[in-house]
Amino acid sequence: RDSVASRGLGDVYKRQVELSHAEALNYLRSQAIALPADTPRGFILVTYRGLPLGFMKNIGNRANNLYPNEWRIKSQYNPEEEPHIVDIE
Repeated sequence: RDSVASRGLGDVYKRQVELSHAEALNYLRSQAIALPADTPRGFILVTYRGLPLGFMKNIGNRANNLYPNEWRIKSQYNPEEEPHIVDIE
């Protein structure tokens, strides 16, 4: 049995959108981001480099950011370059 599905997520984890670095920062700031036009309606798992960030609800003409406001990044600093992240494996 799929452990994610057993946690009540159903097939949501199958509907994922990979975000760019700038989009991921905007998501974590609880700002609006545009999802690709072919994104299905409903709950979408947003990821950055394959790591889950949280959920959005795509309602067609826009998407609601479901990242908790209490957790948002408040700084508006945008690094000029995407940071280098080292994989430890």
